[in-house]
Amino acid sequence: AQHYCTEAELLARMHHRAPVVVAGREWSILCTPSPGFLRARSSWYPWAIFFGGLQLTALLASYLVKAGRASAWERKHTAELREAHEELTRSHGFLQTVIDALPEPTMVLNLDHTIALANRAARDLTGGDDPAACGMTCHWLFHHRDTPCFGKLHICPVEEVRATKKPVVLTHPYHGADGARRILEMAAAPVTDEAGAVVQIINSCHDVTARKQAEEALRASETEKMAILDAMPDHVLFQNTDMTIRWGNEAAARSVGRTRQELLGACCYELWHGRTEPCDPCPVRTALETGLPAADTVRLHDGTWCEIMAHPVQDRDGRLLGAIEITRDVTARRHAEEEIRGLAKFPAENPDPVLRVA
Repeated sequence: AQHYCTEAELLARMHHRAPVVVAGREWSILCTPSPGFLRARSSWYPWAIFFGGLQLTALLASYLVKAGRASAWERKHTAELREAHEELTRSHGFLQTVIDALPEPTMVLNLDHTIALANRAARDLTGGDDPAACGMTCHWLFHHRDTPCFGKLHICPVEEVRATKKPVVLTHPYHGADGARRILEMAAAPVTDEAGAVVQIINSCHDVTARKQAEEALRASETEKMAILDAMPDHVLFQNTDMTIRWGNEAAARSVGRTRQELLGACCYELWHGRTEPCDPCPVRTALETGLPAADTVRLHDGTWCEIMAHPVQDRDGRLLGAIEITRDVTARRHAEEEIRGLAKFPAENPDPVLRVA
């Protein structure tokens, strides 16, 4: 017979949840099972609860495993980032220590000419301030200008390295803190990425003012000496130990119809005597062999008489560098001496000489 629940039994069998507050109101959910559910509940309800709990447990376990893996990966990734940051900090500190030990101003420049890293010597140029921290450019540091260097007299090392991808050495004028004009030699080299593109530039500066002044003084002295030697009518040659010409003055070159540059590497016996080997005797060879001055008077193939004087040249340690050869045309003097010798013979050959005066 069909059984009908009373109101009391139905209320007892109703499932309800405690009231909850949503949007300022209290809500509760009442579930009223149907008679069929109540009849079937006794057979499949425990199994539904079991399998539902099992599925829920599996889902929860899967979530916990994934969450654990994600947490472990995050911890590992965080540790790797921290270690990489610490390694980068140590590397940066080591690099800073290394370049600070360099006595010359050394910097790492970005392609926009800003200074990325500077050593202590470079910071001293700014009075101790770090030019990298304030975004200073290299052209402002060295020239107090807002635009990069340009032109043949002020070639920009950044642009030169960027264009050639090769190291360059340039000289730049520089006005120090005292206002004195100095000359800096800048050596710049590229820093490239894995693809070979230039990403930064290392620039090192060296004050070469004293060297440049010495070179200019030496050039002025050489020019003065050259002018003096070129003004001499005598032929002046500096020969190496193998008797090849290392230097010659204008008179020596002009006598054989050549330029001074064309004399270099040739031998005097080839140019002036038309020979394939040194003369015998040769004052230059004698001076090179004995280390003492030597001289001789020789007649050239054109009938000219020349007096050749050779002096050995040694360095401060006594090593033989070569010999200086000075050749002087003594043809007129030689003819005069022959005439004098001829006149001296005349009284001896004629006991009764007659001197006729016109």
